[in-house]
Amino acid sequence: MSYRNTKGSRDEQSISTIHMDTNGPMKTMGVYGSQGTIKYFLSIIDDNTSWRWTYVLRSKKEVFEKVEELLLQLEREGKFTIRRIRSDGGTEFVNAAFKNFCKGKGIVFQTSNAYSPEENGAAERDHQSKLDRVRCALKDADMAHKWWTEALMYMTYVQNRTPMRRLGYKTPYEMVNGKPPNVKELPVWGSVCFAHIPAALRKDKKLSARAVKCRFLGISEDTKGYRLWDTYNNKHLISRDVLFDTTNVAAMAMLDKNVAQDILEHKVPTPRSLKQALSGPHREQWKQALELEYDSLIENGTWRLVRLPPGRKALPCHWVLVVKYNADGTVERFKARLVAQGNHQEFGVDCDDVYAPVTRFESLRLVLAIGTILDCHIHQMDVHTAFLNGTMEGEQKIYVRQPHGFMKRGHEHLVCELQKSIYGLKQAPRIWYRVLHTFLTSMGFARCHKEF
Repeated sequence: MSYRNTKGSRDEQSISTIHMDTNGPMKTMGVYGSQGTIKYFLSIIDDNTSWRWTYVLRSKKEVFEKVEELLLQLEREGKFTIRRIRSDGGTEFVNAAFKNFCKGKGIVFQTSNAYSPEENGAAERDHQSKLDRVRCALKDADMAHKWWTEALMYMTYVQNRTPMRRLGYKTPYEMVNGKPPNVKELPVWGSVCFAHIPAALRKDKKLSARAVKCRFLGISEDTKGYRLWDTYNNKHLISRDVLFDTTNVAAMAMLDKNVAQDILEHKVPTPRSLKQALSGPHREQWKQALELEYDSLIENGTWRLVRLPPGRKALPCHWVLVVKYNADGTVERFKARLVAQGNHQEFGVDCDDVYAPVTRFESLRLVLAIGTILDCHIHQMDVHTAFLNGTMEGEQKIYVRQPHGFMKRGHEHLVCELQKSIYGLKQAPRIWYRVLHTFLTSMGFARCHKEF
């Protein structure tokens, strides 16, 4: 069945239908100001004007809050009369709170059929269009993938000010506001710029620098000014007094690496402790990495807080902090991993069988040789946080102290009873092997008897 737009499929100008969809979780977690680590984004597009809204999200649980906030804002402004919402059948949309809100506002809520994303084609195409632009912006500016959130928001801003053929070569901005947008000053995303430092903030009014080198990230939604990344002090800032370097963005980015940004991208010392990480110059990046890892553990249902049974000891745990680099030596991301101190485990108490078979090199070479002879494609893949996928079912109960920096207020006396495996446990490799073996055999694979 074709899902191309047919006559009458779009609304008349007096009534609007908005299409919405979420995308994620993204493999590379993004950063957006002080909002912490971003995993998802929500795209909303108006059927009549093609006006787009984009929201970056830490969790899909934020979807209803953002949609409710938008609809109430549109109701106050009176520019849109929303009578219909279309989305896929995701639980972030199909829930009681969402349906009751739409019912209370007299809005018809429609969902696409299962396995038919083309029925919500407007939002799906919008995702593709935005991500295409984001990839180009990141590549052209030579900036790390973690900045996809900032690029995404700016691409939405630009799209709303770009002429469209279906609108008679008008822009969505003109369709909504009745006048063309001012596009004379749309900076290139990621371009090098210099933000003015007010005299009151200069330590030495005569000799201190009067501007700081930054990278352009976007337009502030709440304050009249540009969103910038201060490459020297490694922080976000908003400023109206900005001078842009109109030289080639990528070329300037390469020069930038050798000057101020070299501190961030080439010489990031690995902290030896959590205290050192959170008191150093890169504390915001480490804080975001810690929050990301902790949130993942909580969402994964890794433990539950209980009282420590008599006669048992809670294993200590610590944070392992690592800076990940791209192939060209630039910083890809700051990574934190919670690791149990398995050297404190006692056999027969909190561990027993710890053996986990591994692939013999002879078998690996044989597979590669057969693939070469038969001209097969060899595919290699990595399982993200593999050891966190195994459950503790059938294992001894293991108790771990609450992570440093994330003690639950009012429950400091409780410990974590592990429901899932974590790194550092003696039996973690065996538990992961069990999960992988179960999955592969369920797919029809058989284990080589030479690998037992």
